[in-house]
Amino acid sequence: MDIEDKGNKKQVPGRMDFIMEPEFISEDEDTITFKARMVPDPKRYELLESDGKTAYLDKFTRTLIPWDEFAKAMENMNEIPIVSTMPKQFDFCTYLKERKSEILNHWDEKYIIGESEKPAEKLLEELEGKESYIAVLYVDMEGSTRLSSQVDSETYTKIMKIFLMQMAKIIDNFRGYVLKFVGDCVIGIFLAEGNFPNTCDNSVQAAMLMCSTVEDVINPILIQKGLPEIGFHIGVDIGLVRADKFGALDIASFNDLIGYTMNW
Repeated sequence: MDIEDKGNKKQVPGRMDFIMEPEFISEDEDTITFKARMVPDPKRYELLESDGKTAYLDKFTRTLIPWDEFAKAMENMNEIPIVSTMPKQFDFCTYLKERKSEILNHWDEKYIIGESEKPAEKLLEELEGKESYIAVLYVDMEGSTRLSSQVDSETYTKIMKIFLMQMAKIIDNFRGYVLKFVGDCVIGIFLAEGNFPNTCDNSVQAAMLMCSTVEDVINPILIQKGLPEIGFHIGVDIGLVRADKFGALDIASFNDLIGYTMNW
C-alpha cells in the first residue's frame, strides 16, 4: 500500500488476510501445485456497501477497503510462490514436555556454556550497511534482582541460565536469531524481508510459547525444587532497522541493529 511521506508516495508493508478454498491439487517429489479460491477472511472483514460500491471493513483497524484494492492484491498474487516458514517443532504440547524433561534431567549439572556458532553475527554481516524489515522480540526476567537476594549465587546462576537458554531455544524454534543477551534479557530478531505476514506470526507465536514455557514448565519445576517462581516481560515490534558496525578502532567493535524498532 502507499502512504504519503512529505508529498512523496512511499511503499510500506501491508497485510490482507484471506482464506483459501483449494480446488485442485497435484503433487510430485519436489512441488505441490494447487488452484485455490481466495476469499477475504470473514473473521477480519465485514462486507459493506459504500457509495454504491462494494467494500470491506477491517474489524481490527476500522479501515474501509474498497473491493478494487482487494482485487488488485489478488492480481499481484497470481502464480507467485506461497512462503511459509514453519517452526522446527510445531507441536507445542510436545515441545513443552520435551523442555520440562530436559530441565529436570540436567538439573544437577553445572550448565557450562561453551563457545558456539553465532548465526546472528553472520546475518548482521550480510545486512551491514542496509536497511531491512525485522520483527524484534524482547523477553526479560522480572524481579531478577530480588531473586538474587533470596537464593545463593549458584542457584541464581542456574535459574538465570535456564531462563535465558529456554527463551533462546524458542526464538530458534521459530526460525529467528538471538541477537544478544543483555543481563536477564534476550533479544531475538526475525527477518521479515519477503515474508512479512509469516514473520509477524512467528514472532507472536514465539512470545506466546515463552509465556507457556515459564508458566507451565519453569515455574512448576522451581516450585517442585522449593525455589521462588520467576516473572517475565515480553515485547514485540516490527519495522525498518539498519545494520552496521559500531565501536572504537583497536578497542572493541561489533555489528548491531539501530532504528526506532530497536529502541525499547
